[in-house]
Amino acid sequence: MNDLIERYIYDVKRRLKENQRNEIEKELRMNIEDMLNGDHSEDNVKSVLLSLGSPAKLAVNYKEPQYLISPEMFDDYKRVLTIVLIVFASITVIGGVVGAFFSTGSVFESILEVFFGSLIQSLFTGFGITTLIFVGMEAYQKKHKPEFKLDSLPKVPKVESRKNLRVEIIVEMIFSIVFGSIFVFLLLANYGEFTFVLDANTYEYTGQIIQQRVVNVFVPIVIIDMVLSNIIRIIKFKEGGYTLKLGVAYSILELTSLTIVTILLLQPNLFNTGFTDLFNQALDIDFANTLGLAVKGIMSVVWIIVLIEQVVMWYRLIKQEKKVI
Repeated sequence: MNDLIERYIYDVKRRLKENQRNEIEKELRMNIEDMLNGDHSEDNVKSVLLSLGSPAKLAVNYKEPQYLISPEMFDDYKRVLTIVLIVFASITVIGGVVGAFFSTGSVFESILEVFFGSLIQSLFTGFGITTLIFVGMEAYQKKHKPEFKLDSLPKVPKVESRKNLRVEIIVEMIFSIVFGSIFVFLLLANYGEFTFVLDANTYEYTGQIIQQRVVNVFVPIVIIDMVLSNIIRIIKFKEGGYTLKLGVAYSILELTSLTIVTILLLQPNLFNTGFTDLFNQALDIDFANTLGLAVKGIMSVVWIIVLIEQVVMWYRLIKQEKKVI
């Protein structure tokens, strides 16, 4: 019956790291001896070993858990992933359906292509980006996680909200990085190919869309804004919400960035003349003026949204500070 004990201990040991085996073997032998309680009969040995369960399962108890995303972060991961997938899918479907109605081919085929091609690709992209960000956070935590101290306890959130602050900030950062990077890429590319066939006349344009001097100013502004806004989000998470100083910094950043962008976009010669001339000829309209009015309308809406968001933020922040006092 001692042979059964040795075989059992060996089966547990072989599943462990080399530097763990001797210590765990001693511990396991002592546990088995205590459970045998001096009775080394065949039936008692079998009963004790069976009560310990499978060596494979027992070995797991001695191993450090291995996972890409820990149980501590998994709930946040699921929430963020759900939001990201819904938004990515919505953008893909809406953009694809609108594009299908303007395509030269079959509308039905174009819509099918959206659902069975672009949509799946979009969902995989959202899944991949979210997972990589959480894996990176997990790896950083494992490497840099300090020993627990009372000073490391998070502050009680200043913002009374049912939303999980960490989930909210991670989602904001994902969209800021993803769409900010796409926008920067499009600005750097600054290239388009347009072909129109109207009344048997073919109109073509290939080249830059926006004046290069504007792009040269625009790109650094977008990158700086993206970096600073995400730094503010990280500080917001550490503080448990906006503080007065953080609120001021956020407002200055938002309004300054938006003011500079507005000045750049409202320049009279924003778009390349070759690009606007194509539409002037094809559509027989003052396309530059029409495009300028559209940009003004869009920027007006953006300003209204940002100002409303600022008013709401400061109303909540002032209200919260009064409660603290």
